[in-house]
Amino acid sequence: MQRMTVEGVETARRKVLRNAEDLIRDAEILLGNGRFPRAYALAVLACEEVGKLPMLVRAGAATTLGRPFDWKKLDHRLRKHGEKLALIALMDYCLGQTPEDDREFTDGAMRAASRGGLPSTINTLKQAALYVNITGEACTAPCEAISGERATRIVTAARAVVTVFASMEATTLGRIAESVRRPRFQEFLRNAKP
Repeated sequence: MQRMTVEGVETARRKVLRNAEDLIRDAEILLGNGRFPRAYALAVLACEEVGKLPMLVRAGAATTLGRPFDWKKLDHRLRKHGEKLALIALMDYCLGQTPEDDREFTDGAMRAASRGGLPSTINTLKQAALYVNITGEACTAPCEAISGERATRIVTAARAVVTVFASMEATTLGRIAESVRRPRFQEFLRNAKP
């Protein structure tokens, strides 16, 4: 990835947020029509998409301040599902959206987030929502892997996460140059993962 201007970062933020909102709306339409596996998959994709936003803000802040920034690493992080999903799992946990029977995923995600990875559970389920899984003689269709209840939970949680990010973006979008001058933002940058 080549170095982006602050304006380019702001444009990317707008497009990422819009796409995440479109994905969650599509997931809700699918859920409402009983298309549970695809609803599940799109809800996860919406979360992955909005997980890009903090990464972009950090890149824009570094650019504004004239600090070195590893654009190649950003490119890699933007394409890795695990890092984006770990961030979302942490937010989901903080919002109280994670049901008890999914707690194993969230607790694992939070442990993995501290190591920079993510358990494969959510990505495995996303794949199971899209493809027939064939293991030896056994095979599982997406409609067998993803129940209506599981799809409803993930779509609801994803909607909450996208809504939180949308509200944050509403107050900060287009204001990276202004925001980086605030002491609390400076502290955030000092403590943020490179």
